[in-house]
Amino acid sequence: MVLTLVLPMVMMAQSRATIMSMAQDELQRRGLTLPEVRARLIENGIDVDNIPPSEYPNYEGRVMEILNQMQAEKAAAQTTTTGGATVEATNVVAPMTTMGEAAAEAVIDTAQVEDVVIPVAGDDIYGHSLFTGTSMDVFRTTDGAQAPDTYVLGEGDEVHISIFGSSQTEIHQRIDADGSIQPAGASKIFLKGLTMAQARAAIRTRLAVHYSFREDQIAVTITTARTVMVSIYGEVGVQGGFTLSALNSAFNALAAAGGPSAIGSVRNVQLSRGGKNSRLDLYAYMTRSNPAFNYDLQNGDVLFVPVAQKVVTIEGAVNRPMRYEMIEGEGVKELVEYAGGLLFNAFMENVQVERFENGERKYLEFNLGDVMRGTKIADLHNGDIVHIYRTDRPIQNYVGIRGDVYYEGNYDAQQNSSLKGLIEKAKPRITTKTDYVFVERMAPDSTITVLSVPFPGVNGNPDFKLQPRDIVRVLQQSDFADVANITVSGEVRQPFTRAFRVNDRMTVSQAIELAGGVRPSTFPVAYLVRRDIADNTKVQYKRVSLDADGGTLLQPGDSLNVYDNSLYSNVGEVRISGAVKQPFGTTFDESLTLHDMIEMAGGFSVGAAYDRIEVFRTHVSLKDTPTTEKITLEVDKNYNLVGSNFRLQPYDHVVVRMVPDFHTGRTVEVNGRVKYPGVYVLDDNRTQLWDIIQLAGGLLDDADPFVRLFRTYNGRGNIAVNLKQAKTHKGKVASDPILMDGDVININRQENTVFIRETGTRIGQYAPDEFTPEQTAVIYQGPKSAKWYIKHYAGGFQRFADKKSVTVTMPSGQVESVKKGLFGIRIYPTVEPGSVISMRMNEEKIRDYNREMEQPKQKFDVQDFLTRTVSVITSLASIIILASKL
Repeated sequence: MVLTLVLPMVMMAQSRATIMSMAQDELQRRGLTLPEVRARLIENGIDVDNIPPSEYPNYEGRVMEILNQMQAEKAAAQTTTTGGATVEATNVVAPMTTMGEAAAEAVIDTAQVEDVVIPVAGDDIYGHSLFTGTSMDVFRTTDGAQAPDTYVLGEGDEVHISIFGSSQTEIHQRIDADGSIQPAGASKIFLKGLTMAQARAAIRTRLAVHYSFREDQIAVTITTARTVMVSIYGEVGVQGGFTLSALNSAFNALAAAGGPSAIGSVRNVQLSRGGKNSRLDLYAYMTRSNPAFNYDLQNGDVLFVPVAQKVVTIEGAVNRPMRYEMIEGEGVKELVEYAGGLLFNAFMENVQVERFENGERKYLEFNLGDVMRGTKIADLHNGDIVHIYRTDRPIQNYVGIRGDVYYEGNYDAQQNSSLKGLIEKAKPRITTKTDYVFVERMAPDSTITVLSVPFPGVNGNPDFKLQPRDIVRVLQQSDFADVANITVSGEVRQPFTRAFRVNDRMTVSQAIELAGGVRPSTFPVAYLVRRDIADNTKVQYKRVSLDADGGTLLQPGDSLNVYDNSLYSNVGEVRISGAVKQPFGTTFDESLTLHDMIEMAGGFSVGAAYDRIEVFRTHVSLKDTPTTEKITLEVDKNYNLVGSNFRLQPYDHVVVRMVPDFHTGRTVEVNGRVKYPGVYVLDDNRTQLWDIIQLAGGLLDDADPFVRLFRTYNGRGNIAVNLKQAKTHKGKVASDPILMDGDVININRQENTVFIRETGTRIGQYAPDEFTPEQTAVIYQGPKSAKWYIKHYAGGFQRFADKKSVTVTMPSGQVESVKKGLFGIRIYPTVEPGSVISMRMNEEKIRDYNREMEQPKQKFDVQDFLTRTVSVITSLASIIILASKL
């Protein structure tokens, strides 16, 4: 009896263990774990605890989509972390150290591995960065890249022929296994093994028999290139077999493999094809077309990248100093060419090669000019460092001239050894001091001796012989004159500051005339500030009458300040503002009247109160605090005072008030489902919503009672309103709002639908193919609760749904939420037509569940394992296996 009970359980356990093993293998292949997959399935509404095996097929598509999404997220995260590129690679194997037929046969057909992360290759050697940057693209079969004339056609290439001459046709054919295409009505054209240039000529010749066109009226292109299988080994980022478009060159294929590693060669890449080996040289590929070798790819090609054997470094005066790989027969001359050539200041007499030989370092030196001309060969060894020096010797054979000349600078010492000739060449100014010049002469120890030399050629002064590195200082006469400034500022037309000799004098009248005269508003008294030029701390102030003291003498160092007359008078200001067209302020004058100010302000604005003109008058006291008085006036339609002899005073502020509650007509707009939509005028400040609805003829039968009132005042935006409540509680502001100028009432047609958001429901679990992942629409079934609609149309709540978060969003934007009733019972909101039901997941419960799943189980019994845990995992594993077989 016991055996009868236990045996089926053991068999069931063995069967489930097999399923579990298969599921683990599938998840391991994808880089996923059971707990994280289970948590993601729950987040997407798939509760594996409640899915019977009979419904597994219904979940295959969704589970497969979730697994692919999780796998892609992990691959993207890994790619972002490593900074590597991704390629399609097959048969990724361990590195090989030998080449030959055995290596070619090592490439076998295996399942394609997607999203292989390629490590970034080292870019120390010139040429490595070509593969790790964006310079070397890898073309896929659908990239649409143009095939070059050197591209060799083969089986699988799709050829497109366009004829647009007297005959017009389009021919699209694939090269067959025999290497030919056969356009309709023509014989076979064999293209396999021909380059694109040869193929175009063959097609043009053959089709000319059947069609009429000129040589420039036929176009032959490759629309889809065949794919080839290439094996790449050695010092590369990723080794193995790669499926690539035949449009790629051998170097494009190396880019697909991540390029050479930090020690990989770029000069001795080996290409094995049909038992023949060829050497690929990246430097030749980059610097010249190299017609001696074709870099195309053929199916079955094997590329091997060995370790670079001779790597040297070049430093100094070259355009691209860095490390380079060299091959036999190349020396310093070729290295300089690879480094972009010499800089303009390269020292041509010497090039130094630093070499480690016999356990010690030594230097080899050559004449760089001889090396570059080819008359001297400078071989290189692995690890050599080549130093090319710059010519940084300072100029020695020069003389300079500075100071009061037009053309300062340095001149050739050999041609300008004469001081007189140098000064004449530099062109002295008219202000030059011509009695002597200074010559600064530098000794070999860098000390400077200053020589005073008579100005040559003046008063019979002899010439002077200059030596290399001499600097001539030509002096200016003004540097030796005793001068000081006279300044005139303030209320003059052209204030000035000018230099005068210490013995020069000018009168106040002359200074005023030199300044363009005084302005009309000038105060008649100016002040003279006199500083002693011998002692700047001594200052004297003098009052000067511009009328009586015009003969007063000014001397260098004086400042004459002329003042504005308004500084000495308090004329005050009057202002007008409020309901006038152009408020302004102006200087007070006894001739100014209130009538004048109103007219100067452009008159009253529309709505101004003629009987409410307020004047705020400030009373200023020399001792007490200023006080303000308000005077209320009235004017007639011509702005004349009524019943008052009021006169303006300094500092008066006139304010014109508006008529109370003045407006030119306030309007609202009614759109949508009313009998007479359009613009309506508000009668007063208390016009309410339902009053305007009645003016518009009332609501149509299909009008949605939930409306949005758009308020432009202060940018308030949409306001949710329930028209049923507005009608029922007409006149109550809480339900029937007061309208404001500019309000727009939009009344839509009532929708007979209800929208249910999927989050938190079982919509996707029970009908995954009929609903979008965002929400679904159902027919309105009357004023039921949100819970009723979720139960009957969304399959009920998910396990971790937050039932307290259920909300119903009305068409007007009004949102109703779950409330607590008696004894804590949830009261779900009532659903209206056009409403949206939504909720959120309980993230805290999901996190608790995930932590529980991740923690190891310390105790469990066999019965519980067979009846619950195994059943749940088997359900999940079965779904995963079903999904993996799609």
